[in-house]
Parts: sequence; structure tokens; C-alpha cells
Amino acid sequence: MPGAIDGIRLLLLTGCRLGEVVGLRWDDVDLTAGALIIPEEKGKAGACAHPVGAPTIACLNGLPRAGEWVLFGRDPKEPLSRNTMEDAWRRFREKAKLDEVRLP
Repeated sequence: MPGAIDGIRLLLLTGCRLGEVVGLRWDDVDLTAGALIIPEEKGKAGACAHPVGAPTIACLNGLPRAGEWVLFGRDPKEPLSRNTMEDAWRRFREKAKLDEVRLP
């Protein structure tokens, strides 16, 4: 579950969509420029740079670099799944009694 906790942290810090966070590769992270490179969306041309601040950079610097994916589960060669993130978020919401709060 550490990957899911890191993923939720990144969602809260960046405002990115769930799919953008779970699909984030280290090649898409530019810590020097303080930006995440979000790949092209369906129907849109080109990738876009998503600026991030110092708290996001600190979070990213604290993550293990065991493969190409920023967030991974048991196998560093595979990205953390949306289902894992959604399940972790459901459990957090239940504990915090935040029934109406959803992931972006």
C-alpha cells in the first residue's frame, strides 16, 4: 500500500488526474524545471508541462526509483493500477468518514 499512499499524496499535491499519476514515468519528471510532462490526451496534440512546487518535488525525491514507473506495486516493472489506488482511497474515505470525496 505504500505506492497507493504516495499516489494519493501526488494527487493532492499536483491536482493531476488519477490516470496521469498512475501512468507517470520517471522520464516524465523534470525536477530541475519543477514540472511533470503529461503525455498527450486523446484528441489533443502534444504533451504539456504541468508545473509543480517544492512539496511535490520533495515527495518525488522521497520515492524509490526501482524502475521506469514513479508509482509501482509489488513488481517495479509494472505501474500501480487504478484499481489499487481506488481501493486504497475507498478505505481512507471510510476511516475518515468522507463519503462524498472522490479521486480526480
